[in-house]
Amino acid sequence: VSEKRWYWLKVFALATIRDWDALEKFSKEKRPPI
Repeated sequence: VSEKRWYWLKVFALATIRDWDALEKFSKEKRPPI
């Protein structure tokens, strides 16, 4: 799985389960490749 694809999957999964805290933390910990 490419880094870009993995990033999208993680964002989609976190949004699906409505884990906004984890999504915000993830967005700040690494620069998105998208």
